[in-house]
Amino acid sequence: MIDLHDDGTVTVRHGGADPGTGQRTILQQIAADVLAIDPDRVTVRMMDPEVFDQGAWSSRGTHMGGHAVRVAAEQAAERLRTLARERLGADDVRLEAGLAHAETGKLTYGDLVALAPDAVDGVLTIAASWVDPRMELYEPSNPTPTWPRPTRSPRTRSRSRSIR
Repeated sequence: MIDLHDDGTVTVRHGGADPGTGQRTILQQIAADVLAIDPDRVTVRMMDPEVFDQGAWSSRGTHMGGHAVRVAAEQAAERLRTLARERLGADDVRLEAGLAHAETGKLTYGDLVALAPDAVDGVLTIAASWVDPRMELYEPSNPTPTWPRPTRSPRTRSRSRSIR
């Protein structure tokens, strides 16, 4: 989840913990890059109870969490551009340094959040998730994933030895 605040700051809410691998910094950089904002304006809140995460093992936290933050940030950027298009009356809006720029003017991200009818208490929340399309998920209709398994020949017992 990404929260855009009316003071122009951004909070990334992530369900996982940073096990010392720099995941907080990685998620901060991804959000800042997509939203065209200084990383110092982005806070990452780890272990948010409202955000589901399967845990940080292997490179999963960076791979899955990074893509989820990217998707949420892309949706947040598009929401900011849409708000700016409506307010500035321009079709071509670009985001840069915490501002939405158009030929007709510019607005801060905070101004755009304040204009958003779905913002609550000065916060516009964008929720998104990402699942690797190569990943097969467990669900009741798919209790056993179908990845290739090695074939084994049935074991046969030799009765050549007698047990006394």
